[in-house]
Amino acid sequence: MRVLRSDPFLISLVAGRLFKSILSPKLPQMIDMADESSTKFDGQQKLAWVISRILDPSIVLSIMIVILIWQSRVDFKRGLFWSLLLLCLSVILPLIYVLYLMRKGEVSDWDISHRRERYALLFFTIFCWSLSVLILVVFGGPKLLLVAAVDGLAILSVYSLITIFWKISIHSGVISCTVTLLIILFGLSLSPLLLLVLAMIWARYKMRKHTFFQLVGGALLTSSITVLVFSSFGYLK
Repeated sequence: MRVLRSDPFLISLVAGRLFKSILSPKLPQMIDMADESSTKFDGQQKLAWVISRILDPSIVLSIMIVILIWQSRVDFKRGLFWSLLLLCLSVILPLIYVLYLMRKGEVSDWDISHRRERYALLFFTIFCWSLSVLILVVFGGPKLLLVAAVDGLAILSVYSLITIFWKISIHSGVISCTVTLLIILFGLSLSPLLLLVLAMIWARYKMRKHTFFQLVGGALLTSSITVLVFSSFGYLK
């Protein structure tokens, strides 16, 4: 554990002093998942950890919001307004809430590994996404953003119900939803991005964060909901 705490490779991946001060003590909890009886952090585990962090839902969602704004073809001021609003409601506020829960000791680690600890975050995130949908409707936001927000809200609602009895994977679900949406918007030429879904499934399985079926279930569920929602709004013919 001492080696992990002093490993510059791990520390360099934790962005910002706030995140560092909160998450650095938690890093051993996030990476001793493959073999709790072993104190050695092997190459595959390190790679799995890196993949999981690079494709973290908060990062993936942030990038997707920017892509959706660009694809909506709005002017700069409107694009800036909607991107900041959605980033705040969909990503930043939930992240702050996670950090708050970690500070209070109500969640054990950044990945919220225990199923029962996920309820509060899921309900808070549903509130944030519901507010996003409401604002988009009231203020006439771009249709693509509205449909994406409805899609996210539908996924969160289903996840909340499933999480009552099963720890379905959020990480595999978010990357799968994102790749599916990119294929819907830009065509099958982006199908190779499905490899990112496989990489995430491997990483989270290697980290012992989920069972194989929880990972595949998350990926298939979000992809199916995304196809259903976007086809309902005429994006698939």
